[in-house]
Amino acid sequence: MRDMLDGVPHFEASRIAAWPARGLFWASLLIPVLLLAAQAGINGIGVPRADIASLGFSSAVPLAAAIACLLRGLRSRSGSREPWFALALAIFLWAGAILLQLFAAIFSKLNGDALPVLLLFVLYGVPIIFVLASPRGDIWPARLVDGAGALAIGITFYIFLSTIIAPLHGPIVEGGEGHLTLAVMFDVQNAYIALFAAIRFFASYSARDRSFFAVLTLFGIAYGVCAAIWNHFLLDTPFGSMVELILPLGMVPLIALTGMVHLPARGETRPSRFARIVRAGSPLMLPLSQITLSIALVPRHLVAGIAGLVVALILYGVRTVLVQMRNAQEEERLHGLSSTDALTGLSNRRMFDEALRREWDRARRSGDGLALMMIDIDHFKSLNDTLGHPVGDARLRDVAQAIRGRTRRAAEVAARYGGEEFAVILPGVDPQHALAQAEEVRLSIEELALESPAALGKVTVSIGVAHVLGPHDEDTSALVAAADAALYRAKHAGRNCVMLHA
Repeated sequence: MRDMLDGVPHFEASRIAAWPARGLFWASLLIPVLLLAAQAGINGIGVPRADIASLGFSSAVPLAAAIACLLRGLRSRSGSREPWFALALAIFLWAGAILLQLFAAIFSKLNGDALPVLLLFVLYGVPIIFVLASPRGDIWPARLVDGAGALAIGITFYIFLSTIIAPLHGPIVEGGEGHLTLAVMFDVQNAYIALFAAIRFFASYSARDRSFFAVLTLFGIAYGVCAAIWNHFLLDTPFGSMVELILPLGMVPLIALTGMVHLPARGETRPSRFARIVRAGSPLMLPLSQITLSIALVPRHLVAGIAGLVVALILYGVRTVLVQMRNAQEEERLHGLSSTDALTGLSNRRMFDEALRREWDRARRSGDGLALMMIDIDHFKSLNDTLGHPVGDARLRDVAQAIRGRTRRAAEVAARYGGEEFAVILPGVDPQHALAQAEEVRLSIEELALESPAALGKVTVSIGVAHVLGPHDEDTSALVAAADAALYRAKHAGRNCVMLHA
């Protein structure tokens, strides 16, 4: 396959983005005008088989609109391409319905089965509904469920419309059986798209979202009006007449708008409550729409209606579970950020205070022992001044890793107390055990032989240990003060040693 593609010219997004804006503007205006003028000329002259020529131009206009959306997507940044590509896909599906009618006209089967054409007209709305209902930036499994939900809506809508068309055994004509119901259902679909596009526009803040939803809103209104006129009043008009221009006319604004609309971002720095509600509630469009369609389908097709309800509930349940899992993971991440020192990965001061309070209360109830180590890196200011702060940060991380390696039990909490000072909470130990563990910490750091301007030429620590058995005081400050006093004694004893508070 790669060999087959060698030598084929490639259109790169960066090159397309460099096209002059003025040229795109005029092209956006001229292309739809020329296409409509050509179709009007063909219809007005009355050439033989004008229906085929007219259908050809009617399909060329939506194809041009789809290509315009595709080019706008390629000219956008990578994070902004998805909605334009989805809209391009929708318009390609719509154009496919016209092309089916063109092929039917060429082979003299214009009044054949309407269901394939109907299917493409219905599927046209699926990519648009997905863009409206699925917030960008959401986790991909949830967006995959949203895509399945949009497709389920399209299938249910198609089944509903097919129950109107199938009994007719022929083309739908204006005023015929089922015509009004069919026209109203398409009106609902088009109004649904235009309304929710407008809601998303007013709730959007970024330039990319505001521009896209502005285009989609204006297109939805223009196309909805043209489609309503065609479906209600011109459905039995033969192809090749002048009034047929109304059919592609709804696509013309889309071609122009894709090249013209570039809105700035809103000035607000924080989303409003309305914007947050819309973003959070947009995915609910899918199950609510599916449930509404399924309930309407039950009297016409019981099995399909019940199946639609089940699908809506399953997809809603799956998405809810996925979002709850994402929220739980995010909550854990935020909790970790709020309780962890960013540089060393140890518990921060807030987490240390909470853990010490918890273990202090437990020791008061049980009468067990509780020990506290206060650890300070020797000559750290000199190290920072001589070797630089990046090296100092690296030394802090290395020392923290060594301390973590000597906290064996889950109940033991190692924390960065502040600056170059660390603390370790040792619940349920006696003084001898606390001293032995402190000596292991001191020795493990010394054995790292980390470069330092100190007299020994390597990083060392001084450690103060305090111990209490079944504390009676309410406040933990006495234990912290005792460990600090022991650390002070270790510093004055020559550093690189462990002292126990008497």
